[in-house]
Amino acid sequence: MNDYDFELDRVLSWLRDEGAKRVLIEAPEGLKQKIVAEVLPALSSYTVFMSSKPFHGACEVGDEEAGSLGVDHVIHFGHLQMVARRFPALYVPAYYDFDPSPSFAELDILLAKGGRNIAVAASVQYLRALKPISEHLSEKGFNVMVENGKRTKAPAQILGCDYFALTSLAGKADQFLIVTAGDFHALGAVFALNRELLQLDPYSLSWKKLDPTALRSWVIGESYAWTKLEDAAKVGVIVGTEPGQRFLWEAEQAAAELRRSGKHVDIISASNLDPAQLSALPYDVLILAACPRLPYDDADSFSKPVVSVFSVLFGRPLGLRGWLNGNDLTVKSKQSSGIVEQGFSVKRVEKYSTVRDPVVQAHGSPLPYRFKRLSKC
Repeated sequence: MNDYDFELDRVLSWLRDEGAKRVLIEAPEGLKQKIVAEVLPALSSYTVFMSSKPFHGACEVGDEEAGSLGVDHVIHFGHLQMVARRFPALYVPAYYDFDPSPSFAELDILLAKGGRNIAVAASVQYLRALKPISEHLSEKGFNVMVENGKRTKAPAQILGCDYFALTSLAGKADQFLIVTAGDFHALGAVFALNRELLQLDPYSLSWKKLDPTALRSWVIGESYAWTKLEDAAKVGVIVGTEPGQRFLWEAEQAAAELRRSGKHVDIISASNLDPAQLSALPYDVLILAACPRLPYDDADSFSKPVVSVFSVLFGRPLGLRGWLNGNDLTVKSKQSSGIVEQGFSVKRVEKYSTVRDPVVQAHGSPLPYRFKRLSKC
């Protein structure tokens, strides 16, 4: 039977061993109804609070909420831990157990004309499906390739902001295969790779082929916003306050670089990344140093141009791709290497004295560079 594994035995054992009394439950929206029906009744001997916060990713935590409720333990469903917590926390990925074998005939046809080296990955809830898929591919003579991400806990796991499990194999794999529901992780994977891939939907058991043309709106959107940034007089740099989205060091470096170009720049902290609220701020362009996907997936929800902080740091539109590929701003200037993208180059300078945010440092952060606009390329 297809269902989510909430690992109730492990949950109850952990709570008992920890001596927990007051517990906060964190979960993404898609799991809340099932947790209320299946998990909360099993926790009747504890004082339990179910958070209404959506918890879109492991980057979001409810520590302030837990503190205000006098909670002593936290259970987070739907993700694996990515950031440090102030409370003892148990992460339960809520794996979705299903049989992918009915999709194998279609998969064989789709892979027939490609190379034999196949990189596989999945978002956390569908990782278990990779085992039978990999076994099938091996039986068919394919070489299955698995790698770790940078911010992830499990091999072959991808996040909306971490596709290193795929991009690290870009020079070795002939074909790429992921298991995930919806478009969010799939589009991010195509963006990071800039190559075609196959996606299995775990609910419909159908395969879909995606390629970079699916990202036309991303390319056009930020390229347009970049032209507006060049002419902008007032710029707002938005830094997220969620621990896994707080790119404070990057925000400060981007602000410093933009100020050197003569722009008025303010840094604004934001716990609520609501596009309408942020768009109401009195700036010509917004630089987003929060969830890396926000300037792309939600660009249409803003009423003014938005640019990724990584684009400012890399000195070109779509700079997020460099960060997703684990590129610590090592692109060389046109004068030294002949490498240039969309007319922008970078050159390394002395290390800034700004102290790095400890959360950002824990997950890797670009080295400090400054940028200049090339008149021609």
